[in-house]
Amino acid sequence: MPQTRKKHGADLKAKVSLAAFRCNETVIELASRFGVHPSQIHTRKRPYKTRLLQYLRAVRADSYLHIESLNYTSVSSLTEATPTA
Repeated sequence: MPQTRKKHGADLKAKVSLAAFRCNETVIELASRFGVHPSQIHTRKRPYKTRLLQYLRAVRADSYLHIESLNYTSVSSLTEATPTA
């Protein structure tokens, strides 16, 4: 008789991914705690890691542009406000 495969729900997949990102435990410890194979932890973590890096790059680019615009306006206002000797 063939064995049926386990079907993990989205909630378990999310819990495993978040636990893997916290890095408090090794992959082997997480696998035994959640009852999944260690390769599944790596598989679940990979897309979240990719999306997180894309988000952080976007945030960094936005903040860099904001800082650059602040630097230009503050430098121009300082040069206008300083008295010449």
